Amino acid sequence: MLLMPVAVIAFFYLVIFRPQKKRESERRKTLEALQKGDLVILRSGILGKVEAIRGTVVTICVDESVIEKATERKTKIFVLRSAVDRVVKAEDVQQAMSGADKKTEG
Repeated sequence: MLLMPVAVIAFFYLVIFRPQKKRESERRKTLEALQKGDLVILRSGILGKVEAIRGTVVTICVDESVIEKATERKTKIFVLRSAVDRVVKAEDVQQAMSGADKKTEG
């Protein structure tokens, strides 16, 4: 009789709770390792480059200089560190941008 409820609880733990804890742990490590110059995607989908980190506030440059080799940086936003979704590589962004350009041309 007790076997069925124990099996259900074990199933939920292994399938739902444990993977969620692992993802949250990885995300926490990523946010703690965040540093100036990292290319990030915010939870809102905004792409930017980290300019400064002051406690829980992150300054992010969001103008064309993020994806192009422009020297002038003007547009900056201030977000909470928790708003950062993930850190990405510049090559991945360039590849995605070139793929998006091909789709809009054709």
